[in-house]
Amino acid sequence: MLAATLSAFLLGLQFASALPYNQTAGAVSDIHHVLHDPRSDVYHVYRQDGSLYGRFDPETFAREVEYESLQARAGSSCTALSVDEAMKLPGWGKIEQYAKDKYGTGGYNLETNPKDYPNAPATVCIDSEVVQVKMTGTPTCIDDNATIAGKMVGTSGSVKLTFQQGYSNSGTWSVSKSSALAQAVTFSAELSLPELGKAGGSSTTTATFTNTISSGFTTTVNKQATQEMSMNAPAGKFCSGTMKSRSCNVNGQGRVRLIASGFICFNYKDKRAPVNDRNGAKHYKYGINILNALKNKDDRSSWLDFTGSMKASSKSDYAASCK
Repeated sequence: MLAATLSAFLLGLQFASALPYNQTAGAVSDIHHVLHDPRSDVYHVYRQDGSLYGRFDPETFAREVEYESLQARAGSSCTALSVDEAMKLPGWGKIEQYAKDKYGTGGYNLETNPKDYPNAPATVCIDSEVVQVKMTGTPTCIDDNATIAGKMVGTSGSVKLTFQQGYSNSGTWSVSKSSALAQAVTFSAELSLPELGKAGGSSTTTATFTNTISSGFTTTVNKQATQEMSMNAPAGKFCSGTMKSRSCNVNGQGRVRLIASGFICFNYKDKRAPVNDRNGAKHYKYGINILNALKNKDDRSSWLDFTGSMKASSKSDYAASCK
């Protein structure tokens, strides 16, 4: 069945240096992105080079592709790439030149994600690299020593002290520059937050944001844990605990890379053979693999910038005594 599908596919659309589609599904590490068709409830899974990894119903997808672990590793989400967006890529001129070198000059129109060729997707994805959030100034910090009163337990003279230790980080952000790709689309990405003035360590969190100017989103990390301590209170003594706390504020910024991959279809007005095979089969349609035409990652990327502020707090060095 797959061989027949491949044969029919190649009759209508020739792909430059694409991997053959009769390859069997490999390791999950081969996967670059996933598209879900809600109408048929089918998951289309693609490799880094744009070739089809496989199609799965929800049950098989969850079992064989292990989507949750894939998402945790890749931290990416995708949407379809339009022709207008493709033409805004920094390296678009190189794609046009690549097509001329391969298939010659002449009139054509462009197409992405043709319905007749589901094996030829064109997508925009959040890059799988973790987004590094950077401070844009020096943190302003406040130190404090908090007193925690003990609570008597029954009549035995035992005192229970309840306290929190650890750190938290909360951020409020706004998109300051939207990407030219996937306008108004909502994505998720993994963000790495820096350590603020020794108020806890660096941390990572997942953020969801929309690619629109001034669109806001938040980040939250909470690594504080509630702990309890019991101690015997001598007669006439008051038991309490002390804890050091630090709170820091700072402005920050980050950049999210949106990257295009897959195929741009060149629909020529006349049938033609490839330039390097003039006696070969002639076709109206040819597909250019974006990764083949644009070797430099920056040529197929567009950036979303965001700015905002972070607040981190830490609680540590707990000690208890009875006086």
